Amino acid sequence: MALPPVLNFSEHATKDRVSTDIKTTSAEFAEADPERLALHQKALELSKKEGISYDAAVSRCL
Repeated sequence: MALPPVLNFSEHATKDRVSTDIKTTSAEFAEADPERLALHQKALELSKKEGISYDAAVSRCL
């Protein structure tokens, strides 16, 4: 007797659903450490420029 297929109803992030026009302003991070905010901005730019993940970009910026 075979089990029925498992259905997964959770949401998954995919490349075709990502929004590339999201703009993050520093006002959203008003309480953030300026050095961390600079790292965040640099990582976002590197991620977009080189087509790598945000995590990989942060690692390269450190």
